[in-house]
Amino acid sequence: MSEDVLAIDVGATSIKFQRFDVDGTPIGKSARRATQYPCPPERLVSFLAERSQLWPTSKIGIGFPGTVSDGVVVDGANLCRVGGAGTPIDRELATLWSGFDLAAAVVSITGADVIVDNDAAMAALGCASGDGTELFVTLGTGVGLALMREGVLVRVRDVGDEQLHSDVTYDELLGERGRRPDEAAWALHVVSAVIALAVEFRADTIHLAGGNARRLSPRIFGDWAPNVRIEPDQPALRGAWRSFYP
Repeated sequence: MSEDVLAIDVGATSIKFQRFDVDGTPIGKSARRATQYPCPPERLVSFLAERSQLWPTSKIGIGFPGTVSDGVVVDGANLCRVGGAGTPIDRELATLWSGFDLAAAVVSITGADVIVDNDAAMAALGCASGDGTELFVTLGTGVGLALMREGVLVRVRDVGDEQLHSDVTYDELLGERGRRPDEAAWALHVVSAVIALAVEFRADTIHLAGGNARRLSPRIFGDWAPNVRIEPDQPALRGAWRSFYP
C-alpha cells in the first residue's frame, strides 16, 4: 500500500481531507464534507473509513476537535452536541466519546497506521517555525489552542469550554457563533483574549489558523502585530502529514 498520508481534519462543521505524498506535496484537490449530527463515535469512524477507501494509503493522520491522549478521546467537545456547535450537550454522546480509542477504531477498519491528535496540535505541526515559544490559536466553529517551545509540542488545556468571562466561554465568544452578530466586536474580543494567552504562555510568536483567521489582520494586534502570523487555510491537514514525516 502507498506510503502517502491521508490527512483528515475533523471539525464541528465540516470534515476536510487531503492526500500528501511522502515529501508533503498535495496529491489532487482537498475535499470537504459536512459533519453529520448527532455524531456518536461509530458514525464518525464509519464515515472516515468510507472516505479512506477512496484514497487508500498506509498512513492516516486525523486532527480531532477535542482533547486527545495517545489516540484516545478524552473529551469529544462539540461532537457531543445534539446538532453541532451552539446546541445542547448530549450527555449520552459525551459518555460515548469519553475514553473512546479513535485511533484503534480506525486502524481496525482500515489496517493503516493511524495518528490522532487535537486539531490545534495538528495545526501547530503544520505551520510551526521551530523558533522560540509559539502560540497557536485556531478560530473556526470553536476555538483551539496549542503551544510549541523550540519546535516541541507542549500540552496545554483545551480552552473551548473554559469560561472567558463570567457568563461566556471561549467557543461562545470567539467562535463562529460569536462572530456572526458583530464581526468588529468579535475581532476585538479575539485580540484581547489572544494577547492574554500570549502573555500567559510567554509566547514569542502568535499563529492564528482556522477558517476565521483570514478575517483578521496582524495590525489590529497593536504592539504585538510584528509577532502575529495569519496562517493559510488548513494547516491541520499539513500537520497530519507532518505527524508521520516530521
